[in-house]
Amino acid sequence: MTPRGMSAWSVGIKAFSQQDLEQLAGAEHLKRARSLVDTIDDLYEDEWSVCGTVHDDKAYLAMVHHVGAPLSSECECPDGDPGNWCEHAVAVGLCYLDEA
Repeated sequence: MTPRGMSAWSVGIKAFSQQDLEQLAGAEHLKRARSLVDTIDDLYEDEWSVCGTVHDDKAYLAMVHHVGAPLSSECECPDGDPGNWCEHAVAVGLCYLDEA
């Protein structure tokens, strides 16, 4: 349990792993997502999700919902319907995992 007023992110506890992302999205999306991590800005976390803007052919807001089970995602891209793991959501997840 994290201290009151602090998120899991702020105390260094990660709610999921790279392996979780690969299992949900597949190796191809994970590979493509790695190339998008450096394009992300406005990364932030609230009590349920980590969100960021991914700059691909357009800017897409992508989210990874990490509280509760199962882990889920959303994105503004054409492939980003809830429950469908696109490379933008995976990139946000990877960026979150890379944060100190």
